[in-house]
Amino acid sequence: MNIVFRVDASSTIGSGHVSRCLCLAHALTAAYTPIQNTQLSEDNPVVQCQFICQDLPGNMATVIANEGFTTNLLPHFAEHTESLDAQASLAVINQPIDLLIIDHYQLSKTYSSALRSRCRHIIVIDDLANRVHDCDILIDCNLLPKFTQRYQHLVKPSCLQLLGPEFALLRPEFYQAHRQQTRSNILVFLGGGDSQNVTYTVLEALFSLQVTLPKQTQIDVVLGAANPWIDSLQKEFGHYQQINWHIQCDYMASLMANAFLAIGAGGSTHWERCVMQLPALVVTVADNQIATTQYLATLGACAWLGTSEKLTSQHIATELNKLLQSPELLASMRQEAAKIIPKNAGITSIVREIKNLIGTQLHA
Repeated sequence: MNIVFRVDASSTIGSGHVSRCLCLAHALTAAYTPIQNTQLSEDNPVVQCQFICQDLPGNMATVIANEGFTTNLLPHFAEHTESLDAQASLAVINQPIDLLIIDHYQLSKTYSSALRSRCRHIIVIDDLANRVHDCDILIDCNLLPKFTQRYQHLVKPSCLQLLGPEFALLRPEFYQAHRQQTRSNILVFLGGGDSQNVTYTVLEALFSLQVTLPKQTQIDVVLGAANPWIDSLQKEFGHYQQINWHIQCDYMASLMANAFLAIGAGGSTHWERCVMQLPALVVTVADNQIATTQYLATLGACAWLGTSEKLTSQHIATELNKLLQSPELLASMRQEAAKIIPKNAGITSIVREIKNLIGTQLHA
């Protein structure tokens, strides 16, 4: 079975889209692995996943390869259009595709329809609900008022809509991680790219202003491989012994399990923090993160610091001190975050629906 992901990453776009597609690729590969002593057949197919990505700075092709999948790099379009993207994608697809999975804000029905002749089924992963799609399944894990109605005029009636945090594309370790009884660390993660260097502003607040951290507090700073500020951040803050640096780590669940507070961006990390019952001060680093972050803040599952453009280290320090001085507020935030995603949710539900769509036997 041939599965193709059309997704991009860069120092500007960040790593979130590729990360959630990698999560789904691993889940599908595992789900379709034949049971021992079972011969390969139409009901027991071998899955081959490949990625199609633009050759952008920070494209994560190396990360994808390290995860065991191949990448076809498209040229960096000076002026991107869906038609050009479709032509380039078709040029690198040299065989029929059973399933095309698209996770890209600049692609819509125009692209999907152009690929239909080469693909049996199409899945779209979206967050914006701002364009028409041609797909068989649409996945959007965002939580907003009336979120179940967001796509009613943007997909055909036969399209299966998997909406809400219960369909968050999270790796299994987030559901399996053992949350420490006593958490002593603060986790800082502003996205894989962090093109605006919000990490610097956060660390400045932690170490240059009057923030009273509990004794023995360690600061886990996570930076993506595409982060252009790695060297300058480590040069500026490397002498602080409380900081533990983590570059392109694959153990985020473990870091969250040891943290009593996160300072981070919106986006997919919201759902990781909620599953881990981790209170958070959240900075929105893109416009599409604002609505969901605001809503989660009204539910008490996090605190919104505002947008990255207006963020100051003094504001972070002020809000951080409020939380550090209010254990009951941290406890309440932890309890509200735990209510967001059902315990039986996750990628298993998505794989089950893909099984129903494709109609072949899966082995979970």
